[in-house]
Amino acid sequence: MNNELKVTGKQSFMGIDIPIIEGGFGEDKRIVTAKTVSEIHNTRLADVNATIKRMIDKKRLKESVDYLDCLSETVSLRNFADELGLIGSNRTRNVFILSERGYTKLIKAMDDDKSWEVMDNFVDSYFEMRSTIKEVLSAEDLALLRICKSHSPEETALAVQEYHNVVTQPLIETIEKQKPMAALAELRIDKKGCYSLTDVTKTLELKRGQITKWAKAKEYIHKKIQEVNIAGEQFFKVYSSDGVHNSIGIKENGLQEIKNNLAEIRTY
Repeated sequence: MNNELKVTGKQSFMGIDIPIIEGGFGEDKRIVTAKTVSEIHNTRLADVNATIKRMIDKKRLKESVDYLDCLSETVSLRNFADELGLIGSNRTRNVFILSERGYTKLIKAMDDDKSWEVMDNFVDSYFEMRSTIKEVLSAEDLALLRICKSHSPEETALAVQEYHNVVTQPLIETIEKQKPMAALAELRIDKKGCYSLTDVTKTLELKRGQITKWAKAKEYIHKKIQEVNIAGEQFFKVYSSDGVHNSIGIKENGLQEIKNNLAEIRTY
């Protein structure tokens, strides 16, 4: 097994730039650090490490399969952890990295709705993205190869149709799905610095009331009165344009939160 770690770039997730790290559990295998887990789940690193240690003690996590501790492994891993700023001080005892399997097990131990929701999105956008891209590229290469190796007009026509099915059509469908997201960038911001709830609802092709129902379920907005809870102040703003009726405006962070949870919002 190749334990060499390498940073291949950065990726934005939930407004946080996280390093893309591969290796540790095999070539090109993506890993996640305990530090990144603490950041995306908004949990203290000490608590994440404590949960990992408990799972190790109970033999719920398997070394070299689910986790590695950079400070108890090879010098190269220790140096890597140091270069990445994962060693806080001389008192740091563990620098855990997790495979996708190890990360999934950790979330099971954390076991709260928010952690599972974050995990679903993180696995889809971080762990799975590399393999998805490889599969698409491989299919594209094969389709192009069949076009090049065609020996008759009929073979060429079939190969072109295959290329359309494998590459062109999925790309068109992806573009169509992303059109509403792109349109968000063109939405007007009112004098209060907010996006209109109506505009966002229409642009994302949502049903009327879906955003507010979701926001109330998340306790961002009070369920009975049109006011923002403390948890929702970073996402929404309530104000009156006529001094009588309250309106809900969506802040920039709120727009991002809605985009991150769009699939869930559509269920309301």
